[in-house]
Amino acid sequence: MNAQKLKAISKEQSGLTLKTVEEKLTAGFSAHAEKMLLESLATFKHAPDDVANLKRLLSYTFETLGRYQEALDVVR
Repeated sequence: MNAQKLKAISKEQSGLTLKTVEEKLTAGFSAHAEKMLLESLATFKHAPDDVANLKRLLSYTFETLGRYQEALDVVR
């Protein structure tokens, strides 16, 4: 992933993404949450703390889908 090609994202929009993903996970829509997380990480340049939170949620998402190795890999 080339950081120079990533689009800028505001702290507010990044926070909204995190909130929306958490709501999807709470509602049981893990596959949709995964798609949102992967798209956001691939498309936008997030602040380092937001990247950590997005990856934490992606790891949790993988766990809910029974993909334990991927859950570990994403937080390494």
